[in-house]
Amino acid sequence: MRMMGRPVQDGEIKDSTEFMQDYTITELRSVRRSFKWTNNHVYNKLDKVVVNAQWIHQLPHLQTIVMDPGCYDHSPFSITLEDDRHYERRPFKFFNIIVEHPDFYDIVEQAWTVPKTRYPMRNVCERVNSVKVKLELWNTQSFTRIDKTLKVL
Repeated sequence: MRMMGRPVQDGEIKDSTEFMQDYTITELRSVRRSFKWTNNHVYNKLDKVVVNAQWIHQLPHLQTIVMDPGCYDHSPFSITLEDDRHYERRPFKFFNIIVEHPDFYDIVEQAWTVPKTRYPMRNVCERVNSVKVKLELWNTQSFTRIDKTLKVL
């Protein structure tokens, strides 16, 4: 859009469009703000961050973060190169059926014998945590997707 709300004509951006096609580059997706320039009554997307297909393939999480312009008419960009998405661990689900497995009690007993401290409550917490860690590992190794298998049964 430009002043008075008239859209930009295809012929006016033909050169930049052809350039991007010739060099197989594309605009990186942006988040937060949709316009990058303003004169307080006209808002426009003048500036772009462009990348090639190799960047998109190797760094699929990339995005342009359009920040608030503050006292300027152009909004600054930020691009994070590292994947900073946080993956949440799935909660450990205890299924009663694993108690019937012949190795269950041995695993719990091994985990329960962690070294003792002077503090009785701390001993209990550390032992319970140790059992949980061992059961999670055993669960991952031996019973992956058991919840889905049990639903089918």
